Amino acid sequence: MTCIRACVCLLLGLLGLGALGVARVYTRPVSVLAPVSTTEETVEFGRHVRPILVRHCLACHGFDPSTREADLRLDTFEFATAARSNDRHAAIVPGDPDASLLLHRVTDADPDVRMPPERPALEPEEIETLRAWIAQGASYEPHWSLRPLEPREPPSVAPSGWAAGPIDRFVHADLAEAGLEPAPLADRRTLLRRLCFDLTGLPPTPAQTQAFLADSTEDAYARLVEDLLESPHYGERWARHWLDLMRYAETYAHEFDYPIRHAFQYRDYVIRAFNADVPYDQLVTEHIAGDLVTEPRRNPEEFFNESVIGTGFWWLSQGTHSPVDVLQDEAERIDNQIDVLSKAFLATTVSCARCHDHKFDPVLTREYYGLAAFVQSSRRQEAYLDPDGRIGSAVAELETLDSSMREALARPDWPVGETPGALTEVLTAVGQVFFGHPAEGELPPSARAHVLADFDDGTYDGWTVEGDAFTESPTPAGPDALAGEGDGRGRRVREHTQAP
Repeated sequence: MTCIRACVCLLLGLLGLGALGVARVYTRPVSVLAPVSTTEETVEFGRHVRPILVRHCLACHGFDPSTREADLRLDTFEFATAARSNDRHAAIVPGDPDASLLLHRVTDADPDVRMPPERPALEPEEIETLRAWIAQGASYEPHWSLRPLEPREPPSVAPSGWAAGPIDRFVHADLAEAGLEPAPLADRRTLLRRLCFDLTGLPPTPAQTQAFLADSTEDAYARLVEDLLESPHYGERWARHWLDLMRYAETYAHEFDYPIRHAFQYRDYVIRAFNADVPYDQLVTEHIAGDLVTEPRRNPEEFFNESVIGTGFWWLSQGTHSPVDVLQDEAERIDNQIDVLSKAFLATTVSCARCHDHKFDPVLTREYYGLAAFVQSSRRQEAYLDPDGRIGSAVAELETLDSSMREALARPDWPVGETPGALTEVLTAVGQVFFGHPAEGELPPSARAHVLADFDDGTYDGWTVEGDAFTESPTPAGPDALAGEGDGRGRRVREHTQAP
């Protein structure tokens, strides 16, 4: 099984494209994180510091040059720690809070000097958090999900015979750090059950149990794992977790719970992708832009386009029956799509930037609406899955047959005897209805009819007519109606019966 790689570069690039000119909104939300007041606790930039900077500083000292004051930026390490020609100190001097201009300005007793101007002063706890952060080096390290992947050497562990591979060594090291000892090795029957439930979600069969317990070869465990990974139940089991991320459902819920057309196609696509061990970066590409892939992945058996089905996740969204505000409803749907996209592929709540610059992650409101512009410009389209044109050719044949049948039925002298078996009797009855021939005595027994009404007088006298299926008066029967001339309504009503 290949290693799944977290390829999020494609999505990160989207966040900086197509930005709309949307004004940033700055608010002062209630703090939900306890401020750091001592240097004993590690201060995290994303959790502790960035919310303070966003709340008090970045409106005037952020990335936007149109609102920047004093040519000072505090949103990146490089700018915040750069030497300033008009000041003795940089805004932030890593490791030295007392030398950092930022702390001097937010604590100044003079209200005309203290920052931020015309806004409430920082709380004492917030100042202590900034002081502790600077003392610890003023790291601007981003959230873990935004850091580039780096290889790590497995930790060294004491030789205990427990760690059978590099993953075990990581687990063993964490257990040792927590003062815990590894659990005893499982017996073979328990191991088999754990593997089966974990990989397929099903208990082992009696045959699997007997075979594994009787297999004493060194690679018995490895072969069991490979067999379970090759099982179609593997994809069925693990696709469920991915479908949860994509908020998979087959109806829109709300009042009338309308069905989502062809939702099962996406579900089956995910199951097939897991069973085929499709690389993660390819799976991401197919989800975001599977309809634009120049060389789509093809189903190995039926050869239809697999890549285009991945885009179906965009439309597994919420649905509201008869929304009062259709623009608001569209905005809610787009926000739902962005929320799923960012959480599943970026491990980031981008939707927080819908109303204001993100308080914890480096996502701006203008970037949110740049991404929303991409989503809004797309539309739902049902792809035509036609491997090798087989369905299309069959449709063409049916259209040709339909055309020839219509032409034949529109002829008053169509050759009944050239049609086989029971179809002859059916066509004979049709001809008699439309053209008044052959005569009643010439009809086959199974096609004899009793005329209930013929409406040849051009009225519905004696009948009750209701609904849109009828015009004000009957349309005369004949070849013109069958060939498309006229609406064809009001033809003769006959009760076809078997001969006694």
